[in-house]
Amino acid sequence: MNILTRKDVEKIIRVAQERKETPSLVEVRLRKAYLSGIDLSEADLTAADLSESDLSRAKLDNVILNSAILSEANLSEAILQRADLRGANLGDADFRGADLREVNLSRANCKRAILSEVDMRNANLNTANLSEANLSRANLSKSEISGSYLNNANLIMVDLSKADLRWANFTGANLSMSDLSGSELRWADLTNADLTQADLSNADLRWVKLHGADLTRADLSHTNLSEASCNRATKWPNDLNPSQFGVTVQD
Repeated sequence: MNILTRKDVEKIIRVAQERKETPSLVEVRLRKAYLSGIDLSEADLTAADLSESDLSRAKLDNVILNSAILSEANLSEAILQRADLRGANLGDADFRGADLREVNLSRANCKRAILSEVDMRNANLNTANLSEANLSRANLSKSEISGSYLNNANLIMVDLSKADLRWANFTGANLSMSDLSGSELRWADLTNADLTQADLSNADLRWVKLHGADLTRADLSHTNLSEASCNRATKWPNDLNPSQFGVTVQD
């Protein structure tokens, strides 16, 4: 399909609405398009190319964008509630201030994406690639993030309370001052992660790898650390003895 303009897109949407049909923009090419503020709610953009496009403040709630290309796109302050972004390429995209509640980003590539201060409550990020992404101050409470890659990600002051983080890879991630209270972290890899002043109260850290992690001043009240492992480089709050919590100290 030829590259479409904003006027083309608006016409397709208008005609579909008149016919009371779902706007179909499957596999459209909208690379570097100016679509700021556009209303694409509930449109089908499966496998569309929106790379480097300006979708700031766009309405994209309930939109279908699975396998779409949104790399380097500007989605700041966009509304993407319940959007389907499964398997989408969002590398280096800017989502600052966006509403991503209940979004489905499973298997999506979000490497180096800017997701600071986004609302992602109850989102599905299972097996997504969020390595080196900026999620500082984002709200991901009660989200599903199992098996995801968050290595070297910026997660400063992120809200991950009651999130499902089983098997997630946090190697080298900065989780300082983050809220992980009540989260499920079994089998997660927190090697060399920064957890200073993190709230891990009531979290399940069984079988977690904490080698080289920094838990200085972290809240570990009622945290389950049974069968977790660490090494002598791991830093614990208040000189805590990890063995007393069932943690295996390895050389």
